Amino acid sequence: FKRWLFNKRDAAGLLFESNAISKKTVERLHEQKILPYMDLYLYWLLLGGKKPTYTQMAELLYPVDLVEWTKDYGEVVRETVHPKAMMLLKSKVNIV
Repeated sequence: FKRWLFNKRDAAGLLFESNAISKKTVERLHEQKILPYMDLYLYWLLLGGKKPTYTQMAELLYPVDLVEWTKDYGEVVRETVHPKAMMLLKSKVNIV
């Protein structure tokens, strides 16, 4: 399992030699909507609601009035943002 997890983190660009996340990495996670997604996801669960749909999350992360929807952002969240956010939530890293 450790080797599989290492390979997944490496492929996702979330591998850190010292278990520390640099400022540049945090900025990239924010730009890729991973940190905002984690905030929304955890807050939604904290409120006791059922798990939000990928489309609901996409509508909050990529508002139609700010982003021209030329693709299905619900799928972007499902295929990219959610898996990376869950991987980060389950990892042991230190933010420096």
